[in-house]
Formats: sequence, structure tokens, C-alpha cells
Amino acid sequence: YPALPYAAPRGAADNLTSRPSAPLRLLSDAYRKQIIAVLKEAEAGVKTGDLARRHGVSEATIYNWKAKYGGLEVSEARRLRALEDENAKLKRLLADAMLDNAGLKDLLAKNW
Repeated sequence: YPALPYAAPRGAADNLTSRPSAPLRLLSDAYRKQIIAVLKEAEAGVKTGDLARRHGVSEATIYNWKAKYGGLEVSEARRLRALEDENAKLKRLLADAMLDNAGLKDLLAKNW
């Protein structure tokens, strides 16, 4: 992948070594594999700021990833995604059923 443009933080010296090596991409399973690889680097003792610069993300993003994917393997992350998708589908179904129920209650209240 081509490197994304990188803007150095204010006050930082222009240093080509501080550019991210390979930006992360939003590619479902491949993306999760990259996230887990970054988190394993963090567990190995690499500083969060260094990881963020190397991978082209913010430190806050890495902390969010730790909260969501910390300690997971790729297969577990895949299962987590499947459960999140199923949960979202069930929430939509429940919302539709509640809307239908409210509509029927309104209809019955007006006719009687």
C-alpha cells in the first residue's frame, strides 16, 4: 500500500524516520489481524506513542483498541465481530416489532 501523507506534530522537527511505515487499512479480518499485531507489540513493551507514529494512528485509537481487542486472538476477534453483527440485527428486529406494536395500539385505541 502507498504510505498516507503524514503531518508531523506541531513543534516536531521534520524527520523522515518518524513517518509511519505502513498505514492500517479498513479490511475486516485483515484489519483485525493488524490491530491484534499492534496490540501484541504494545504487550511486548513498545511505547504507545511509538506504535501510534509507526502505524499512522493516534494514541487514543490504540487505547480504544486495547479496550476492545486486548488479549484476543484473531479467531476470537472474528467471533466478537459476528456477535456484534448479530446483536445489531436483533436490536433492529426488536425496534421494528416495538414500532409495529405501538402502531397497532394506536389503531385499536382510535377504533374503540
